[in-house]
Amino acid sequence: MTSPLLPSRRWRLERLLAITLFAAAGVTPAFSADTHDTELKAKYRISFLGFDLARANLITKIEKGLYAARVGYRTTGIVKVFAAASGDISAAGMLDATHLIPTEFHQTTKENAKESSVTMALAQGSVITNEATPPAPPDPDRVPMKDEHRRNVFDPLSSMLIPLGKGKDP
Repeated sequence: MTSPLLPSRRWRLERLLAITLFAAAGVTPAFSADTHDTELKAKYRISFLGFDLARANLITKIEKGLYAARVGYRTTGIVKVFAAASGDISAAGMLDATHLIPTEFHQTTKENAKESSVTMALAQGSVITNEATPPAPPDPDRVPMKDEHRRNVFDPLSSMLIPLGKGKDP
């Protein structure tokens, strides 16, 4: 097992971009577990004063009590000159009427020609395997990873999905 779980700088950029994409669009994917098999596709574009900054695609599928979500993103326009970044984030798991049960998470990032990846496998809310490539460099301010940090875990993408509960209309 590799620890700590995520490279800090790349992780912050990716998380910030993903959160910004959802917030900018005013949409957090929501679904009901009793909904028939369904698929949500969304395209996001972030711009400021008419200048393109980033683009992303989201696909969320629900089928037979399972969910899968994937976000692909890339910086565009002037941002690409200073921080060329692209990535792919995916998560999958099971769902019931009230909550998600993540089982896997994958992230690949390319930032200014530097590539990184993070993979996690989860069972019942606990991380059973994880790998970060390249490993995060030593940092005296980083909290050391302990076994209790691997319990009651949600991956970053699943944490943005909202199950509405039985009978709710997404």
